[in-house]
Amino acid sequence: MRARLLPVPDPAFRLGRDGDHARGQTEEARRTAYQWALPLALLAVTVGTALAWPLTVAQAALWGGLGAVLAVALVLSALPRCPVGVLDRLLLLGGWTFLLGRLGLGLFAPQLVGIGPELLGLLLPWFVLGLLAPGWLLDHALGRWVARGALGITGALGALYAAQVVAGTGEGGLILALLAQLVLVGGLALLGQEATLARSGALGGPWADLPPAERDPLTD
Repeated sequence: MRARLLPVPDPAFRLGRDGDHARGQTEEARRTAYQWALPLALLAVTVGTALAWPLTVAQAALWGGLGAVLAVALVLSALPRCPVGVLDRLLLLGGWTFLLGRLGLGLFAPQLVGIGPELLGLLLPWFVLGLLAPGWLLDHALGRWVARGALGITGALGALYAAQVVAGTGEGGLILALLAQLVLVGGLALLGQEATLARSGALGGPWADLPPAERDPLTD
């Protein structure tokens, strides 16, 4: 530790201050991105709802809930005291509730959402994006558990539907094949993300997981 009376400033103090400043700039950039992207997402939901009108009660609940989450997130993004992490978690919760709700209704009550097996094909890109998003928005450990939990719930829904097929109450082959592809593609996407994070961590050295404010420039 540097003596307190030395006139030369401590580089560790300077590093911590710069790290906090960089982190603050990143959060502000993400807040600005939300303020641009959320109105576009709200517009897309409004247009999609208008094109699908009239809606069933289940459809209205799903799309209305998603629109409400986007609107609340947009309002919160304009409040400087609201941490960006709150927006991340709110949007992840709303997005996954919508995806799993559509998937569950499409499998077990397709008459309520007015769509059949083709729903799985429409959900695939959003499902993969939803699995990767926790790794981008949350810290590594929490993001891993959230993504794995979402994939596990999807697999559980698929297993319940397979049990219905075996019992003779499900539509069978095509939907099961699409469900298997959904889970397989999602699992491969998560494995790819894990491999990328592990490789970048190895390239960053043994202190790669430390925040900038806690790193020692002499050991990096």
